[in-house]
Amino acid sequence: MPHSHIIITNESLRAVYDKFASALNRTEINVLGVAATMAAYAHGQEWLDHVLEIIEDNYSYLRDMLNEKAPAITVCDLEGTYLVLLDLRKCVDQTCVKEFIQDKCRLAVDYGEWFGENFKGFVRLNLATDPAYVRQAVDNIVNQLSNCN
Repeated sequence: MPHSHIIITNESLRAVYDKFASALNRTEINVLGVAATMAAYAHGQEWLDHVLEIIEDNYSYLRDMLNEKAPAITVCDLEGTYLVLLDLRKCVDQTCVKEFIQDKCRLAVDYGEWFGENFKGFVRLNLATDPAYVRQAVDNIVNQLSNCN
């Protein structure tokens, strides 16, 4: 059901985006994706409200617990998405972030350097998930940081 929406109201900007996107991947319409999108717009408000609440609660928990138990980690502001950046540069050597997060904390994340050299030492976590996974992630990070010190 591959389908997504990007709403760009500026026509010239939309034309630039369309040209760029069509060069990257397939852009034809998927009928099942269209039907799912229609159902989501018509009947998905309750689900969306619940997911947004989960994201906000997960973010608050992550921010509060890391500020308390691992203050060297900077939890970046959540800016309109379900993905949050953590800046580990004050507590994990930038060359060891993957080893620390993946091997020691046993977490699957997006690594900052995937988004550019300026983000080396950062990781990006998904907050649109079961709160138990976020609690486990925080516990793993805090426990592994204390093992390093």
